[in-house]
Amino acid sequence: MPQWQAGQSVAGNWGGSTTVVFKNTQHPKEATEFAMWLNTNQQSLNEMIKGASIYPAYQAALDAPSLNSPQPFYNNQVIGQVFKKASTEVNVNFQWGPTINQVYTDMGDDFAVAINGNGTLSDALNKVQQSTVTFMQKQGFSVTS
Repeated sequence: MPQWQAGQSVAGNWGGSTTVVFKNTQHPKEATEFAMWLNTNQQSLNEMIKGASIYPAYQAALDAPSLNSPQPFYNNQVIGQVFKKASTEVNVNFQWGPTINQVYTDMGDDFAVAINGNGTLSDALNKVQQSTVTFMQKQGFSVTS
C-alpha cells in the first residue's frame, strides 16, 4: 500500500459491518444472543467469509481455513494473511470528521462533473473543500480554511 513516508507501514480501513439490536425490539435478549452467535460462531463466520467476502473482526476467526484459502471475490487470491497483517497497522485513534457523509456526497457529485469533462479534479477538490466548510459552519462548527 502506498505510504505517506518512505519505509512507513501504516494501513487504514474503510467500511465494515455492524449487527445491531434496536432498543424497541420485542426480543432483545434473543436478538443479542443471535448477534453474538452470528459474529463469533466459526460456521457462521465461514459462511459470511464465503458468501459475502467479509473479513471478520473476531480475532479468533482470523486463522480460519475459509479466510486463508483462495477467495473468488479477489480473483482466487489468498488475501487473508495480507488483511491480517494490514489490520495490525491501522491507527485505532483515527476518527472520521463529523460531516463525512456530506463530504462523500459532494466528492461523488463534484468528481463526476470533472470526469464528464466539465471541470478539473482540482476544481472538484476546491468545491468539496468549500462545501465542507460551508456545511460545517451551518452545523455550528467554527472552521478555518
